[in-house]
Amino acid sequence: MPRHALLLLALPLAACDTGGDPAPADEPLISVAGAEASGAIYTVQVDEATPDPPIRGNVNAWTFTLLESSAPVTGCRFEVEPTMPSHGHGTEPNPTTIELGGGRYEMRPLNFIMPGEWHIAIRPDCDGRTDEIVVVVEIQS
Repeated sequence: MPRHALLLLALPLAACDTGGDPAPADEPLISVAGAEASGAIYTVQVDEATPDPPIRGNVNAWTFTLLESSAPVTGCRFEVEPTMPSHGHGTEPNPTTIELGGGRYEMRPLNFIMPGEWHIAIRPDCDGRTDEIVVVVEIQS
């Protein structure tokens, strides 16, 4: 069963000060860039998100590294399916993924059609070895 990464995205609040202490593990992340989520075999590490935080519309793109036991994985194909479970729907078009080299891939467009919680199921197929990694994001507006 895949582990899910929960990323709640919000506008930064200038009044928030943690005193330099890292956020507890159960606290939501503000930014998608740097986030990791794992399935049974592979881990997705989001290297870059444009824009970050993601916004409504057909303009979002993520660059990520696919890892297996901390080593980059190349030559994979992907199915990506964004869904909004609380509303029972997805979005179109489903993103396409291109390989950039060195285990890095670009996924676009991520079309978030409304605010709320979105689950992005990333399903790599690497020489017949398949997995599902789910990244959960909260689109604010």
